[in-house]
This record gives sequence, C-alpha cells and structure tokens, in this order.
Amino acid sequence: MRWLNYHHLQAFWAVARAGGVTAAAAEQRLAPSTLSQHVKQLEDALGAPLVRRTGRGLELTPFGEQVQAYAERIFQTGHELMAVVDGGVSLGQRALSVGAADQVPKDTVRRVLGPAFATGCAIHIREGRPRALWRALVDHEIDLMITDEPLPAADRVEGARQVRLLDEPAMVWGTAALVAAHRARFPDSLDGAPFVLPTRGTAIRRRFEEWIHAHGARPRVVAECEDRALALALSRAGYGLTVAPLDASAPAGLQVLGDAPRVRETTWGLTLSRRVVHPAVAPVMGLGRDGGFSPPSDLLG
Repeated sequence: MRWLNYHHLQAFWAVARAGGVTAAAAEQRLAPSTLSQHVKQLEDALGAPLVRRTGRGLELTPFGEQVQAYAERIFQTGHELMAVVDGGVSLGQRALSVGAADQVPKDTVRRVLGPAFATGCAIHIREGRPRALWRALVDHEIDLMITDEPLPAADRVEGARQVRLLDEPAMVWGTAALVAAHRARFPDSLDGAPFVLPTRGTAIRRRFEEWIHAHGARPRVVAECEDRALALALSRAGYGLTVAPLDASAPAGLQVLGDAPRVRETTWGLTLSRRVVHPAVAPVMGLGRDGGFSPPSDLLG
C-alpha cells in the first residue's frame, strides 16, 4: 500500500491557497526552494503534474484542482479536530464562535443570535471584514458567519451553506421638522436633502443610491456611519434624514418620511459542513431559508 506524505500535501495546499510559491513560503516560513521541492515530490508520488507556470506565476492543472479539493477536506478536518481539542471541553459546553461582518448593524446581530442564546451556550463574537471572516470560517476558527450579502459563486467551497436570515424593507426616516420639509413630492423632494447614510460598500447603501438616483435625486450626504445606531442618533439630532429598516430599533424619536421600494436590508448566515457541528448553529440557521450563490461581486472587498 502506498502512503501519502502529508508534509508534501500541505506544501502543495499552501501553494494552491496562496497562488504562488513565494507567497506560500512567506506564510509557511519556509524557503521557496524547499516548498517547490515538496510539491515536486508530491507530483512524483502521484504520477502527474499539479501546477504549471504561467506568465504571472503558477496555476493548477485539472488534476491539481482535484488534489486541492481533497487537501481542503483533509486539512479542514485537522483544523476541526484541533479546535475541539484546544477547547478542552465537550462540544455542548464549548462557546459558539461567531464572525459578524462589521457592516452588519449590532442590533441585527443581536436578533439573529437570539436562538443561539436560548440554547444557554456562551457565544464569542468577533467583528471584521467579510474576506477575513470567510477565511476564519474555512479554517475552523469560527462556527458561523453573519454578513449582509451572500457569498459570490467564485468563492464557494464544498460544503458551504448560506441562509437568508432576515429580509426587511427599508424606510426613509427623519425628525418631524425634516419629514415635514420633504413630505411634498417625495421622493423627488430628496434632491439636495441632507442624509446620514451607511458607509459605501454596504449593501443597503448601494441599493439606496440605485433607488434614489433612478428618481434623478442627489442627496447631500452630511455623514457616513459604519454603525447604524450612530446614524440613527445623528438623524434624531436633526442633522439629516437616514435610511433604515422598519424594526424595533429605528422608530424611537424619528418619523417615517416614506418607504424606499427595492431597498431592503438582508442578513445572511454562512456555515460550512462539519463532522461535528456546534448545537447552537442549527437554531440560528433555521431562522431563514437557503439561498443560491448568485450575489453581487463586492462581498469580499
């Protein structure tokens, strides 16, 4: 029986993930020549080339893509094992590790995780950019990812599952004075109106701009906020109108000027198949319905 050299497989896996020997060598803290030698030894053992040189570096051969898929499963399982071992407790006692994209409002994260809190387990929440959180999910550092957009098809890996947890219509909100000043001819009246908006790159900001520009209106942006609670606070202070979903956190101190058709705030849960799944994941993912992998391409910016 032939035995697979997992050191050589890991070297190839690192090169495939990094897109080249130099980048992989820096990540693995090995000499590029050592890494190249390991990949060559794996090719000799498997009897077929795994990579080929291109003008910009290396690319996987069709056989290399198949081997990479096996390597992903092998080393993900290893990461999963070490995550359980490092926890030092049974899975039912281990804290649920959640990654929340930093553009997702804090109150939305709270509502989404309600079913997990109901299980009685502790929850560890980390915030970050979607790309970093997705890598953490793939590397078994987190159990669940919460984001405002589905995963692009190009980034899908085997065993990935995504569920649309929330899908809420958005409204234009403001103080009584600002609402009264812009009530007539809404939404045309929003041309030049002061707005406190979510930062660029968020799904709701992009959808809002598409909607308002379709009406030929150009709002005057007085502030941009990553935190929706801050945007609402500035709007309550009268600095500008804002856009937010119709939920329990928005109405206090503000009035609805009007709805914004086609502007919806969606929240997605992303997981990967595990041999051992944290019991608090299922109640959260059970909130919504499975979604397809057909997204805007800017999730992982």
